[in-house]
Amino acid sequence: MRIDGYLDERYEPPAPFVRATVLSKDLELRHVVNFHVDTGAAVTTLLDKDVKRLKIDLEKLKRAERGCLRKHG
Repeated sequence: MRIDGYLDERYEPPAPFVRATVLSKDLELRHVVNFHVDTGAAVTTLLDKDVKRLKIDLEKLKRAERGCLRKHG
């Protein structure tokens, strides 16, 4: 599978992004979001500003099966 992306020149060095559609039947959501590509990341998250822009009701979200942060040691 090929996923096309782009380099955002506003960053130094230019940062890689992909455009993806976020879908949720439960939230009645279908919206395009630009995701920063971080090949070392263990999880993918939406920024607070994207949650506001998409008008996601946080009360309707299910709790994650595992947390985003892990304790070291």
